Amino acid sequence: MSEESRLGYTTDLFYLFQNYARYDLVSAGLEKDDEKYIFNSENPLEERWNKFYPYWLNSRNTASSQCVLIASRDLFGIDDINESTYKQLNEKVLESNREGWYNYVLKEKSGIEVSILDPLDQIVETDSTINQEFFVQVKRFDKFIKPSAERIEVIENETGSEITTLDNYLKALDISFQNAIKYDRIVGIKSTMAYSRSLKFEDVSKSQAEIVFNKFLQSEKLMPEELKKLQDFMMHQVVRYAEKYHLPIQIHTGILAGNTRKNPLENTSAIHLFNLFMKYPKVKFV
Repeated sequence: MSEESRLGYTTDLFYLFQNYARYDLVSAGLEKDDEKYIFNSENPLEERWNKFYPYWLNSRNTASSQCVLIASRDLFGIDDINESTYKQLNEKVLESNREGWYNYVLKEKSGIEVSILDPLDQIVETDSTINQEFFVQVKRFDKFIKPSAERIEVIENETGSEITTLDNYLKALDISFQNAIKYDRIVGIKSTMAYSRSLKFEDVSKSQAEIVFNKFLQSEKLMPEELKKLQDFMMHQVVRYAEKYHLPIQIHTGILAGNTRKNPLENTSAIHLFNLFMKYPKVKFV
């Protein structure tokens, strides 16, 4: 979110744990009711801490928790987060919610030229005020790779296209790329397909994909192997457009954030992408 939006939040101690460290607390056994209580800033701080502390002891050595400890030390001057420091840290985090904090953290302390923003409105609350001094955007085209009736409708509205054939669909993908470059000024593409399937994208012919896509448009039930063929084909198309528009493609590999993912971890291995690397040597894969 922009700094302007952040000023409207209560950024207390537990604001530091809102993302990946929170998942580790759940992995350490934190139940839903206690999780809701801890992350509700209207509840008394001491009661929230007492619920939080046992799970913090069991998760503080994970990489995500170490990031919070580093922030506590380097941004707030508090070397550890424990029973004797949490109230002081809470005050310091609350005080940080002021104008100029983004510049202090991102520029002065971290020396970051620019941060790459992956706008995920369904997960993180963002706004339209993107300060390009701090942030540049990437865009996901995964909805083209994994079509659904709802996604097709969104794509038609966004691109002004009527999707009745695979060729229409590919044209809409091209328009979506052009719009993202022109209006969002994207600097790259992001894909998180690893959260739902293997990263092995076979080289499927257009004629094979067309058969599956026509069945999809006619609302026929697709078998898993048919869905995979269509997804594989569309991933190759996204990579081709990345090459056409000279955009790097950033692919999420190796980890599944959260505690409810059903995709086997081995599906996220970057080794599965080898055929894409070989087929598209001009594309910048990240």
